[in-house]
Amino acid sequence: TPDYMCSKLGDGAMISRSTVTDKRMTDIVEKCAKASGAKHKIISEAEGTGTNADHMAAANTGTPCAVLSVPIKYMHTPSEVCSLGDVDCVRDILAELIKNFDALSREKETLLGVRYLKGGTEI
Repeated sequence: TPDYMCSKLGDGAMISRSTVTDKRMTDIVEKCAKASGAKHKIISEAEGTGTNADHMAAANTGTPCAVLSVPIKYMHTPSEVCSLGDVDCVRDILAELIKNFDALSREKETLLGVRYLKGGTEI
């Protein structure tokens, strides 16, 4: 598998860029990865992510999705393997995302297609 499509155990979290993932959401996840200092790698997936995001992005009118994942070997087998350090990287990025989601989503204006209202006034 080409290096730009995968990651090795111990290389940190993987952030997917694909035709399925929402650019704004993925930009926010990448910004959080940088802010957290966690090791991460951007991977390119031309056709889809192989995750539920593929279906969520296409269902009804679609849901903006980003994919943050842990590199693993031997997926869906009894001997599936991952690096605990990579799990820690995903944890740190998610913590940064949760901590700053309101500010980050306002920065991207209408991230989820919803105008933010404060006291009934658009902000």
